[in-house]
Order: sequence, then C-alpha cells, then structure tokens
Amino acid sequence: MVSLIDKLREILRRARERFLGRIPRVIRRRPRVYRIYMYEVRVSGVVIPPKEVQKKTRYKETTLIQFEISFEDRPYFRTFTDNPIDAERRYRPILEDLAKQLERHPSVRKCFTYFVEIPKSQMTMQDYLSSPEPKDVIRRAGPNTLIKVFGKPTLVVKDVSFEPVGYFDVSEDEFPIIKGEASDTFIFKVYRPNEDIPYAEVEDEFIHPL
Repeated sequence: MVSLIDKLREILRRARERFLGRIPRVIRRRPRVYRIYMYEVRVSGVVIPPKEVQKKTRYKETTLIQFEISFEDRPYFRTFTDNPIDAERRYRPILEDLAKQLERHPSVRKCFTYFVEIPKSQMTMQDYLSSPEPKDVIRRAGPNTLIKVFGKPTLVVKDVSFEPVGYFDVSEDEFPIIKGEASDTFIFKVYRPNEDIPYAEVEDEFIHPL
C-alpha cells in the first residue's frame, strides 16, 4: 500500500520533470563580435650594401637606395588596436623585425646588384635560391667551389607610419580568430636616390598578431 509520503514524492517528481521539460537542453551562446581596424602602413628606410662589396666606410643617406614596405591594398594592415599612435608604438618592433627577415628573402636580394662569392659548402637555402648561377651547375660543384650569389643587404628602418582607413565588425562564426593572428599582403619596393618610381617590387604575406 502506497503511503501518503510516497504519493507526495511522486507528485513532486512529475512536477519537476514537467518544469525541466520546458527548459531547452542547450542554450546557444551568442557569438562574440570583433571590431577590426584597418591601417595603411608604410615602413621606409635605406639599404646598406653588404660589407663584402662596400667601397666606402661611411655612406650618405641621400646616395643610398631607399626601400619601402607598404600595406596599401584592402584589407590593409588589420589589428584590434583602434588608436594609430598606439598601433605604431605596438607594431614598430615587429615591422623592424620584418625588415630584418627580408634581408634574407631571395626575391628581395635579387632586387640589388650586390654579388659575392662563397664556397658551396657555406651556402644557405636563401643563397641557393638567390644565386644567378644555373642550378645544375651549383649541384655539380664541389664543396669548395666558389658560387656567385646575391649579397645580403642591410635594411635600416627610418620611419613607420599608420594611417587609419576604417574598420569592420565580424562575429567569430564569420571570421574565426585563429591564435589572434592575421595574414596581410605587403609590397616591398626599392627606389634609386631622388627617384619617386620604384625600379623593383616584391609582394608577399606577413603574419602578425591582431
């Protein structure tokens, strides 16, 4: 025989089940919205010839080849930083490091007529890719054979500028933020002294923190 207490327990259990049945099992979290700012970024400076081919101990900047690294096409340079002064302060060391990386970039080294000769055994992959010598000649050469390669210049950054060009909002569903990084396209340009039109350009991607 069912006791009064058991009946009350059964009534409370059914009432609880009806109540819980009205609550969705999964409450969808509203996607987070990110505001991303776009900047037209320009990094400018001078090119110091490799030590092996330097003809002077000191060079006047007005006589040196000039370079520019620019993010000038949409989506430009993307970041969460909304203030251009803060953006310049934050990213200048990163962009200076980019300039250092480009010193070894095979296509960038080919922008200049700095040639050096090094033993094949000392060649790096960048040397191999930037050598004007036929690749089969390099492969057949002995370890001590001197191979002509484009020299590694030194890129000295003089100025960095950030110009705001707008912003856009995206949800994490539309634009997943992977490791908080963006890959933006830049153009490396080189100019002869007192010329406004670049004589060579190299386009590449730069991965940087947002």
